[in-house]
Amino acid sequence: MIIYKDVFTGDEMFSDTCGKITLKDDLYYEVPAKHMSETTNISDAMIGGNASAEGGDEGETADPSTVSGLNVVVIHKLKTTSFNRESYTTYIKDYAKRLKAKLQEENPDRVPIFAAGMQTFIKDILNKKNFKKYEFYTGDSENPEGLVALLNWGEDENTPVFFFLKDGVVEEKV
Repeated sequence: MIIYKDVFTGDEMFSDTCGKITLKDDLYYEVPAKHMSETTNISDAMIGGNASAEGGDEGETADPSTVSGLNVVVIHKLKTTSFNRESYTTYIKDYAKRLKAKLQEENPDRVPIFAAGMQTFIKDILNKKNFKKYEFYTGDSENPEGLVALLNWGEDENTPVFFFLKDGVVEEKV
């Protein structure tokens, strides 16, 4: 399995178990998302209880817990956040500047590709008609220095697809 982690925060953002990952314009990954619902029974052993010492049955479980949502969000514990066009513009310009500086240090050959692609990418997102179609997600730490993933529901408004900047994540095999 390959997990893609935020280069600044180390937060897990997505993995190859989410579905077919597509690299677009050598700039960002498109990651399809699916609705999921997962119910778990939490045993006393998992939460530190000792039923036999407390006079209960060892097989007892706490109430089941159900988590529903998009698989990418649930599995990787992404957190929803919000932006208006002005605040996203400020965020993405700052983030792109930090990411470009990191690339200059670690992979200078990527800088021209990144810089050219980001202009078009940002312009498309900030287009008034397009901007309202996006939802925004941070990693589990909710660190404002980290990558903000974009979720678009597609042309039919029923097909969720995440966008993650290629240079904003690092692959980790586990």
